Order: sequence, then C-alpha cells, then structure tokens
Amino acid sequence: MKVVEMLYDQYGETAGMDQENITKGGEKYIATKWPRLDTIKSATLVGAAATAPAKPAPKPATAAKPATKPAAKPTTTPKPQ
Repeated sequence: MKVVEMLYDQYGETAGMDQENITKGGEKYIATKWPRLDTIKSATLVGAAATAPAKPAPKPATAAKPATKPAAKPTTTPKPQ
C-alpha cells in the first residue's frame, strides 16, 4: 500500500471523466490536461494464484407448472320477464 499512497491524488475523479477526448487524443492529451497524473506501466502479482471457486451442484430439474389464469367472475344475465 505504500506505493499506492505515493500516487498523485489531487485530480480526484476528474482525470477520467473526459473519455471521448482521452480516446481521441491519447497519451498526448492526458499529458497536456493532467501533467502530474501517475501511470502504471507494468504490474506483477506476488503470492499464490487464486483458485477458482468450485462450481455449485446443479439444481434438480423440476416440472414447470403451467401458468394459471385467475378464475373468471361469473356473469349474471337478467331473467326475461
């Protein structure tokens, strides 16, 4: 963490909000707009490699239940007089 704490932090979140111009202008644009911005040129992982989590057991297949429609309200027809 010592190295991370040494990075220049005064730009805050602004050094990345201008994605369109960063894409168009590349490193030259970044160097002009944020001259003190630190960059990471390479990184090395130290320590044991992480192991992939075991896959969970598959759930047993269940028969799909058909969707049920709500019961229709009975309609009353007037009695002829």
